[in-house]
Amino acid sequence: MSTAWMSQLFFLGFIGLLASILSAQEPPVAFRVETDIYFEDNKQPVMQTLTLFHEGVFYDFDRVGQKSITVIDPGGRRIILLDRDRSVQLRIGMDEILSVETQVQQQIPPSEIQRLIPKPEATKVIPAAMTVAIVAESLEYHAKCLKPTQLGSVYQYSEFADWSARLNAFYSDRPLPPFARLTLNREVAKNGFLPSEIQRITHSRGRDNIATSKLLTNWALSSDDFTRIEKVGAMLVEFELVDAKSFFQKPETAAASATTKRR
Repeated sequence: MSTAWMSQLFFLGFIGLLASILSAQEPPVAFRVETDIYFEDNKQPVMQTLTLFHEGVFYDFDRVGQKSITVIDPGGRRIILLDRDRSVQLRIGMDEILSVETQVQQQIPPSEIQRLIPKPEATKVIPAAMTVAIVAESLEYHAKCLKPTQLGSVYQYSEFADWSARLNAFYSDRPLPPFARLTLNREVAKNGFLPSEIQRITHSRGRDNIATSKLLTNWALSSDDFTRIEKVGAMLVEFELVDAKSFFQKPETAAASATTKRR
C-alpha cells in the first residue's frame, strides 16, 4: 500500500477518534430520527428505521417488520443485536469490530482499497447550502443537511452513523471498509450539521445504483419511545445470548440444524 493511501487511512482513523472525544465532552441529548430508505425511483421505502438517542445510548429499531433492534452503547464499548423472532441476542465489543476492520483492510488488494478511499480534491462542502459531497472511484455520497442548536446531537448521530456503517460493512457477505461513509459522517459533524437526506451512488459494471435515505429528526422522545427503551431493557435480560454464527444463521439453515439434532 502506498504512503499516500496509508496517510488517508490514518486520517480517517484520527478524525473518528476526534469525533468520539468531542462526543464524550458534550452532554447526551435525547432525540429521535426516523429514516426511510428508497432504491432507484421507487416511491415506497424499502427500509424504515427509528433511532432513539437517550442517555448516551442509541437504539435502532426496524419499523417495518419490527423484528430486529440494534443497541449501540459507546460508554460500554459494545453493540448488541436483538432478534425478536427468535428471542436471541448477540453482543459485539467495539474493539472486536475495529479488529475485524483491520483484518478486512489487510485482505483486500490495494487496487480495490484505492477505489474505496474518497478523493480529497472531490470532497465538496458548501456551508451556506448545508450540503456535503464525498466522491470515491467506486461510489459517492451527497448529503443535504440541517444545523441543530444542540451540538451534542451532531456528535451522537455521527458516532451512531460510524458504528452502523462498520457493522453493516464488516458483518455482511462481502465485507468492505466503509471509508466513504465514514468520511461523510466526519465532514457532516465537523460542520455542525445533521443529515436530512443522503444519496449514495454506487458505480458497478458501467451502471449507477442509487439509494436515498430521508431523515426526519425530532427533538423530543414520546411516551411510546420511552416504552420502547424499557422493553429493550427487558429483552437484554430475557433473550438468550448466542454467538455470531448462531445469530447470523439463516432461518432455513437453523431449521435444518435443529431437525438434524432431533434425529
